[in-house]
Amino acid sequence: MATLLPGANNPFAMTSPSLRAWLRDGWAILFSHPDDFVTYDLEMDRWLVITRRAFAERRIQPIALASPAHDPEHGWVTQVSGDNRSVLLEDPAQQHFGPVDLQTPVLREAIERPGQRFAMIIDNTLRIQKVLAYTVLSSLPSPLELLGWADALRAKQTALTPRVARHCPRAGRSRMIRGTRKVPVRDLIGTRCKTAAAPATVTGE
Repeated sequence: MATLLPGANNPFAMTSPSLRAWLRDGWAILFSHPDDFVTYDLEMDRWLVITRRAFAERRIQPIALASPAHDPEHGWVTQVSGDNRSVLLEDPAQQHFGPVDLQTPVLREAIERPGQRFAMIIDNTLRIQKVLAYTVLSSLPSPLELLGWADALRAKQTALTPRVARHCPRAGRSRMIRGTRKVPVRDLIGTRCKTAAAPATVTGE
């Protein structure tokens, strides 16, 4: 993975890939305040192992929004994803994700909304699939539950896509074959980590 090499005059300095290129065919969950979702305790090491495996198996990446309070080096998002870069809307040095592929008006507006704390599920084309917006800390879902939502949304999208392209060959006329497969959203591990966060508003499909 490309990194920014030290030295402003280094002719071999490389820039970070865009978020879209980094995700490839995977999805992401963008956390504006990732530490709202976990409480560090004696079980944290075990929780990190379980969470890292679950995100990797489903090709969904947790990523954080850059902020003065965000500590990418020691945060759980970095330990789960293996990458300490965050989403930064303006980044001339391109050490973070952005700003080139974050110019989509809807995505940028959602990220910049003042005073909003959120967890946002985005697909590999940077389209917003679901937003969990919250204000006061109380009982947010665990990152594993959010992962379950993202996995279910992607499964639904995958199930619908082939049906649009499938046609009835009769008389040269085509028709769309309808039908969807319901995918239950469950806590993937059967246990939730301790949470700290709030009355939440979920938007999106």
